[in-house]
Amino acid sequence: MKIPSSALPWIIGAATAFFAGVLVFGLYQGTLLVPAKGFQTTLQRDSNPLGFYVLAAFYAALMGACGYLLWAVLTADRRPASGLPMRKPVAHRGQSSEGPVGRFEITQEGRGGNVIARLQSGSHAFWWEFGGGNCVAFIAVPTAEQWRDIPALAPHPRGEFLQAMADDVGRRQCPGARAIIGADSIVFEA
Repeated sequence: MKIPSSALPWIIGAATAFFAGVLVFGLYQGTLLVPAKGFQTTLQRDSNPLGFYVLAAFYAALMGACGYLLWAVLTADRRPASGLPMRKPVAHRGQSSEGPVGRFEITQEGRGGNVIARLQSGSHAFWWEFGGGNCVAFIAVPTAEQWRDIPALAPHPRGEFLQAMADDVGRRQCPGARAIIGADSIVFEA
């Protein structure tokens, strides 16, 4: 089952609130729930102070980890997965540049978006997404066989078109990254 990305902050926030509530209530009452057997076992501060405070530290660590994950999810739209800062912000709608084969617009929707090629022969959208590790970002492109079947792209030589798109997008969004054009993608590596 895939969790929708819009629900993720709510789920992580609920987990953070749960652990915070258990910790605060337990410290106030002197009784903490042991995270085993469906939270049916308790640990009393008076009977086992060392175990009680170790369990309290465990709940505090869980609350901190969930809080960090919540922060990471909420700020993920503002930074690429590689951890490298974006040198130029991506416009959410219609940031464009005129290239030798046409005009390229870049849109962003969360951790990805579209590179829209506006050509005399028509328009075509290529999906892009932030990468991880050495991959700053990648753009999904049609294979050579698929290229011929797309009316907007068929009149343009695939290699020259993809090189022009890689140069334009790399210059604007991934300065300093190396563009590698593959069979079905353009990968920008740091």
